[in-house]
Amino acid sequence: MRKELRDYQIRGITEIRQAYIDGLLDESRNYDAGFAVLYQGACGSGKTVIFAYISENASRKNKRILILVPRKELLLQGSKALDDSGVDHGIIAPKHEQTNQLIQIASKDTLIRRLDSIEYPDMIIVDECHRIRGATYADIIKRFPKADLLGVTATPIRLDGKSLGRKSGGFFDVLIKGPTPKELIAKGYLAEPIVYSLPSTVDFNQLNLKLGDFDKKESAKLMGESKIYGNCIEHYKKICPNAPAIAFTISIKEAEEVAKKFNDAGIPAMSIDGKMSDDKRKYALDCLRNDEIKVLTSCELVSEGLDIPKVTCAIGLRPTASLRVFAQQSGRPLRPYPGKEYCYILDHVGNVLRHGSPIADRDWQLDVDMKPNKGKAPIIRDFWICDMCYASNDISADICAQCGEGRKVNSRQIKEIEGELQRIKEEEMEVQDKIRKKNERKQARTLEDLQRIEKERGYKRGWAEIVFNARGGM
Repeated sequence: MRKELRDYQIRGITEIRQAYIDGLLDESRNYDAGFAVLYQGACGSGKTVIFAYISENASRKNKRILILVPRKELLLQGSKALDDSGVDHGIIAPKHEQTNQLIQIASKDTLIRRLDSIEYPDMIIVDECHRIRGATYADIIKRFPKADLLGVTATPIRLDGKSLGRKSGGFFDVLIKGPTPKELIAKGYLAEPIVYSLPSTVDFNQLNLKLGDFDKKESAKLMGESKIYGNCIEHYKKICPNAPAIAFTISIKEAEEVAKKFNDAGIPAMSIDGKMSDDKRKYALDCLRNDEIKVLTSCELVSEGLDIPKVTCAIGLRPTASLRVFAQQSGRPLRPYPGKEYCYILDHVGNVLRHGSPIADRDWQLDVDMKPNKGKAPIIRDFWICDMCYASNDISADICAQCGEGRKVNSRQIKEIEGELQRIKEEEMEVQDKIRKKNERKQARTLEDLQRIEKERGYKRGWAEIVFNARGGM
């Protein structure tokens, strides 16, 4: 039974189909090569549902579809999505017997070793296609040059910021953009993130770039010399205690150390990495799904594509100069889940200051590079950070949505633009009081409750009415 499509998914499928029709009619293109479409959709928007629908429709016309995924977890996740959509398919991966269904979902590392046994596909679909310029993907696609190509990703740029368009050395002819995260949040299809850019005394601007991101050895050394790992546990306990969380670190060693610190603090945690067996990785992911642990730590393995809607918090412990890495990691907790009104992003390493809001509208383009800029904080922001609780707020707001603190003209936002990101040690002692005030404000359910808070805290007259109206009159 087909999964019911959302309105924007129907629109995306229609636009993809039209792009192939236009490509077929384009007399200027090379007809010895297939036409290539890239569909960009926000994390959690259901790109798998879209390509499952397209695959099934093509198979009904006796077309062969080859779906490529980068990792075992995403292969099993994609296979389940095909099953949920009623799509008959085979699996090309270790421990799976090769079959002859028209639709095959394949681990790229297994497929590259079995190319001689694969029938020529009519279409190749690449999940997480920002990886497509890697050698393995390129070898597979070049083996079947006449196959049409469909790539899906939330972030259509490479790690080094280079684009994926054919004109700039990539594979794709056309980019189709799905709805923005803000549009999906407004419709209830994604959870709204509450973003905290938490205080730190680490200067990440000293890090050098290597292969499009901060040098990992330098980053690991800098993080190891800081007190951030301890602070991340305290802030997690204060801001979103017991929320299912993923913590992103710079290396496997740091992932293991952070998991140990959470366990020592009485918070069940595990680390996960690519060197583990499939069974051990599955066990760790299942423990997070089943509430047997609260925190999963990883350096890269769960950064992209992983679908665990229960995850409510992303803890940023990896400084990154890559917009793609930042957007993928920040997207993990956005998926909606029963009882999950908000999700949390706890940024301990300045990534929000470096790249802007994780749900910012991005002007994705096929043939425009977006190279990292050594981690300098951008001059233009679509948010400001509250001096009281460190939560980010829309640039048009004058009052912090989390604690009710008024925006200050000479606040931390201006200091950050000038590159002076920290020096707020004395404010650390006030965190408990700030959290208490935030919770008191969130629990205020009537205009009278808010007016009492306005009077007790000495807020400007009219604050209560503004907050009350912003909530839709309760």
